[in-house]
Amino acid sequence: MKKLEKPSMKVLVTGATRNSCMAVIRGLSQKRCEIVGADERSLPFKMHSRYTGPYYSYPPGYGDDFVDAIIKIVQKEKPDVFLPVAGTKEISKHRQLIERYTNVLLPDYENYMTAFDNHLTLEACRKLHIGCPNIRHEKDVLHELENNRNRQNPVRFVLKPRSDIGGSRGLGIFHDEKSFHHYKKAGEKYGEAFITEYIPGPTSNMRTVNLLFDQNSELIASFTTRKIRQWPNSGGISALTVSTHEPDLVDFILPFFKKYRWQGFAEAEIKIDERDGMPKLIEINPRFCGYIGFPIQCGVNFPWVMCQLITGKRRPQMPAYSSGIKYIHWPTYLKAAYSEWRENRNRKEFFSKIREEIKGKKVSNNMEWQDLKIIAAKMIFELLDRGKSSDVWN
Repeated sequence: MKKLEKPSMKVLVTGATRNSCMAVIRGLSQKRCEIVGADERSLPFKMHSRYTGPYYSYPPGYGDDFVDAIIKIVQKEKPDVFLPVAGTKEISKHRQLIERYTNVLLPDYENYMTAFDNHLTLEACRKLHIGCPNIRHEKDVLHELENNRNRQNPVRFVLKPRSDIGGSRGLGIFHDEKSFHHYKKAGEKYGEAFITEYIPGPTSNMRTVNLLFDQNSELIASFTTRKIRQWPNSGGISALTVSTHEPDLVDFILPFFKKYRWQGFAEAEIKIDERDGMPKLIEINPRFCGYIGFPIQCGVNFPWVMCQLITGKRRPQMPAYSSGIKYIHWPTYLKAAYSEWRENRNRKEFFSKIREEIKGKKVSNNMEWQDLKIIAAKMIFELLDRGKSSDVWN
């Protein structure tokens, strides 16, 4: 009889039904971690990942009752490490309380909020001389939109929520009053919004930088990507992206994380401005990104490295990875490709572009078919919910 290996450590994760957390769970299971999952929702038939037991449930909304529920789970399970994939804002706010019971790696709440609030992020970057879009006042924007009526090349703007919502929800790119008022109305459910200038450039000018810092705010690991396709096409989540080695972009954004004494993981979205060829910081996401399985598949297992840092078992070295590896999210890629196909009259050129895009080595979001039952359960969840929960796959 084969002897079972002892788990390397016990880890609690939140947001267990989301794709990003499923990728994290898979990455930790590869390192023999015992994983405890928790979420505010449950899937049909109480399905859960094969790498965890049944998920614990906590109240929705991420209020004080959420923190109370997390404390109870921690007290019962006694995990070595707590990796919050969902609810990071509240966990950061109550970090000192949670650290009485387990280990967690997050920045102080005030510093966390500087990244969580997109408006504060851009103001901070401006003071640090980090290139970023200019914040615009609504009155001035309306005046520009009026002038756009007589412009051959209208000036574009971006409306986005102040809060880190994720999935490009509440984001709108516009150049006329009708579109502005439409996006403003549609985005009310995401809270207060603000307007910035639009940084011009194609999708291929979009970059992402994944970073991991230790308890002393020293950079431990990084991973950079370049977008090939996004959805919506005007600006949104990654549909097809490729791994790159761009240390200059890491250096570009590093002053922000040094200033705010960052601990743990963060993702920075950057765009190369076609007007001057310089990088501009679009936003910072102070949490595991939706495609976290991509760097894991490429060899940068951020969740596992994070666990090693938190427990102090050993000082991990900067993980190496190959550039040129592609990550494709098929549902959004097909939407983006179909949208272009409808507008592109040159079918030969279109299919040639598609062949070029999808050739080469590709990886998934670290959600292997070993977890087929939970993937099927999420499909059922979406059908039964009739699309009301738009983040079923997030």
